[in-house]
Amino acid sequence: MAPGRKTPLTTPLQLQAGVTYRVGIYFTSQTRYYRSTAPVNPTFATLGQTYDTLGDGFPTTADSFWWMVDLRGDASGYALVPVTPTLTTFISGVWSGAISVTQGINGMFLRVADGAGHFADSNTFNTLVQTLTVALPRT
Repeated sequence: MAPGRKTPLTTPLQLQAGVTYRVGIYFTSQTRYYRSTAPVNPTFATLGQTYDTLGDGFPTTADSFWWMVDLRGDASGYALVPVTPTLTTFISGVWSGAISVTQGINGMFLRVADGAGHFADSNTFNTLVQTLTVALPRT
């Protein structure tokens, strides 16, 4: 592959927020491009430790180079939706209760996190806006 050439994926990858991914690239030549200082994080991700390996394998050796890779992301499909309660207590990994959603939305999911880096997402569901009209008699 010529330097500077970009090869887009035929199918975009659907990545999950809060999960660490490692991008591996196989070079068939000795020419590699890198920088010695970390680049600015893109708006959609945090760049972490870089890794290397010899030959065609999974990169597992930490290094101090920032390999030149063109990553693009689109995080525009998600929006935070206010819900109550915002904090609950789980007992043995279980919580049961009512949740109020302030707007109707399709494809919503709930995320729980323990503050120690563990999280889980619910299945997606749709919410409806319920309106109540009260008519009082004239007096």
